Amino acid sequence: MIQPDLIPIPLELPPEQRLLPVNDLSFLKNRIVLVLYEVSRLTLKYSLKNAMGAANLKTELARDIRFSIEKLGGLLIKVGQLLSLRLDLFPAEICQELSKLQDRSYGFSLDYVRQIIQEELGLPLERIFIEFEERPFAAASISQVHRARIPSFPGVVAVKVQRPDVEEKFGQDLQLIRFLLSLIKKLKLQSYVDWDNISLELDQMIQEEIDYRYESSNLERMTETLREHNIYVPAVIGDYSTKKVLTMEYIPGILMSDYIRAASTDPEYLEKILRLNNIDPKLVGKRLFESFFRQMLEDNLFHGDLHPGNVMLLRDSHICLIDLGAIGSLDSHFLRYYRRSMQALGERDYDRALDYSLMLCDSLPAGDIENVKTQLTQCYRQWDAKMNIRSLSYNEKSIGSIGVQIGTVMRKNRISSSWQLLRVFRTWGLMDASLNYLIPNADYMSLVGGYFRGAVKRSQLQLKQLGINGIVMQLTEKVAELSDLTTIELRSKAVRKKTVVDQKTSSKLADKAKKLIWLALIVLAWVFLHQHLEIAVSWLPPNQYSAWAKSIPDLAIEVWVGILIFWVYLLKIL
Repeated sequence: MIQPDLIPIPLELPPEQRLLPVNDLSFLKNRIVLVLYEVSRLTLKYSLKNAMGAANLKTELARDIRFSIEKLGGLLIKVGQLLSLRLDLFPAEICQELSKLQDRSYGFSLDYVRQIIQEELGLPLERIFIEFEERPFAAASISQVHRARIPSFPGVVAVKVQRPDVEEKFGQDLQLIRFLLSLIKKLKLQSYVDWDNISLELDQMIQEEIDYRYESSNLERMTETLREHNIYVPAVIGDYSTKKVLTMEYIPGILMSDYIRAASTDPEYLEKILRLNNIDPKLVGKRLFESFFRQMLEDNLFHGDLHPGNVMLLRDSHICLIDLGAIGSLDSHFLRYYRRSMQALGERDYDRALDYSLMLCDSLPAGDIENVKTQLTQCYRQWDAKMNIRSLSYNEKSIGSIGVQIGTVMRKNRISSSWQLLRVFRTWGLMDASLNYLIPNADYMSLVGGYFRGAVKRSQLQLKQLGINGIVMQLTEKVAELSDLTTIELRSKAVRKKTVVDQKTSSKLADKAKKLIWLALIVLAWVFLHQHLEIAVSWLPPNQYSAWAKSIPDLAIEVWVGILIFWVYLLKIL
């Protein structure tokens, strides 16, 4: 349980949203139709705008896509957040908007809460909890959270209850997404991307999100590792937690999301609260940055969702991390390369950093790899140079800005990043939102270098304690590093030899895809004529193809236009 002297004087702000009960779940039956309607609407709207030569289309389209996904909610928000990582696939404008997706929802009624708690815990709500606040203090597309009290715990607890419609809603979304992924794969679009891996990543993400036993286990594991970092994690109450109900210690701290809101609306009040709680923003930012590095590179167990709503400030510049539904760990092979890449970056050795970074990609460029390295090195050098220009905004010097530049180079050269690397990038990007306000003039190279100096001291102390075994471990590490450098050189040579074959194969696949799309357009046009311009085919004698076209359910003409434009667009990009 948290020490009372760490609990801060609260930062009191008006609530951002009003939580209302949701009683009617019948809208789920038409969910796929709603998704298809939104896709068709956006396709038609921006195809017409593009034809009329409208300006700033990418930015406007990206914003509309985000609004549509937030309106549809459910799994689509999670997918959007996942795809926001794919700067190697999508334009920067779309990725930036998708990264802003907010998973918020209205609360659902207490009747549902009672039903789920009784089904999961085996007793009526009143027999389990001494007190239970009827109105949730937080709600999202998967769950809502209530404050309560139980007999076996001295403080207030937070009870997370899963929405009653989650499995049905997510199931429908997942079917639709799998269909779209299979279509993309069959059409050989972005053929350098491992679409099967994306599907597997999505399945794993859903399983972890809707089964609270994962989060319960994560809380217990990270309590142990983060204790060494002086960072607090809420205690989980195992006897009151199941697959759909999670009960944990309630922490009355200052959410970083509220800190950001106060900094924009009432900075004087925020400054007063920070002073009363002895909170130094720069110290908090440095601790958060170094802890994430330690979680990833030393513990190999890191919080994978470090957005401002999951970072909490305590008295005396201490930190609490909440919502551990998504944690990450890295394969030993990946971790070794990534650690060496970051260490080289901290030493400003960009060539060596990129050698290791390229080993983390699923595919290397179908072209001159040295040219790609030159482009990426230039990105790093420009980013480093910006660190010393105080007049530049935080966003121009942030991790997100270098991510956009690197993603653009990767997309142009058809390089696909591994999902492990993208999960790390996602956490970096989410943490960036907090660092923007905590240490706006951050010099990332210095921070990275400072972390590794501390890591070396910790490592030397550990090796000293191990004695002769430590010396053997150090020698083994050096041999592994030399082996890795040899592997990088061999892989570079293999890629250069493979380039010509890849380019010929890509050309053949594109030709096949074009033929399939032309066939699909002919079939779609045939059905459209029978539904909306029957006079154009009335002269034909009765036949099985006309009968089949008439058996297709009628679609509105605007939906048809959107569908046809979408297929023409596919033809254009191949």
